[in-house]
Amino acid sequence: MDTILDELFSSNTRSKILKLFFRNSEKNFSIKEVADRIRADYYAVRREIFKLESIKILEVKADRTQKLYFLNSSFAFLGELRSLVLHSSPISQDKLHEKLKNLGKFKLIILSGIFIGSDKSRLDLFLVGNNVKEKTLGKFLLEIEAEVGKEIDYVLFSEEEFRYRKNMFDKLVLEALEGPKKVLVDKLGVI
Repeated sequence: MDTILDELFSSNTRSKILKLFFRNSEKNFSIKEVADRIRADYYAVRREIFKLESIKILEVKADRTQKLYFLNSSFAFLGELRSLVLHSSPISQDKLHEKLKNLGKFKLIILSGIFIGSDKSRLDLFLVGNNVKEKTLGKFLLEIEAEVGKEIDYVLFSEEEFRYRKNMFDKLVLEALEGPKKVLVDKLGVI
């Protein structure tokens, strides 16, 4: 999942760490927690965190049992770096569409939230399809979560359930159809 951020920072691990900290700026993380969340080697994460600490992007505080790292709010370029990190695409829309095509027969795929750079959306991904390989979909979304540093909020409906909810003016369905979005697939003709 090459991004401009990976190229700029010459380390996929470092860009994942930055995304994690910026998307969870109120939290503190141990090195192990970071490695688990971004699904990377502990020692590679440790090396990158030490580099980020040495240039003062991250700060550390000692807990009784471990060191916890957090963003340095007084870092000179924090705002600019935050903007760069949070506006980097988590995955190209073409790659996302290609991967989803192999996981089932999707009738509607709507991107929102993190995929379009919107903090106001309740969902990141709205899916309607049949014969979806849900276990494989879950694994794929875990990979994306590791890449973006945030849990992907998504919903998956069968075509029948979607039509029922749409006819009942379900709030979540209406938000997905009427809110800010990017439509990848609309075989139902609802957008």
